[in-house]
Amino acid sequence: MNINFEIPDECFDRDNKLTEYDVKMLITNKLYEEGIIGTSLAAEIVGIDRAEYMSEMGKYGVGIYWMSEEDLKEEIENANKM
Repeated sequence: MNINFEIPDECFDRDNKLTEYDVKMLITNKLYEEGIIGTSLAAEIVGIDRAEYMSEMGKYGVGIYWMSEEDLKEEIENANKM
């Protein structure tokens, strides 16, 4: 799905310095908080790897210690591989 919408130029002025990256982080963080997506998909949407996404989340006010069901399953699978 591709969603397009306009963001007023005022959001991107010199003082705010809001970037496309910021918008992607803000939207994916909200989807993550709502349990709609996990960090792997969020990172893919933003265009960075999962570890970097998780490290960036705090800068946008999202705690990294809450896990979605998807992330918990992924962590369990990774632990079982060890």
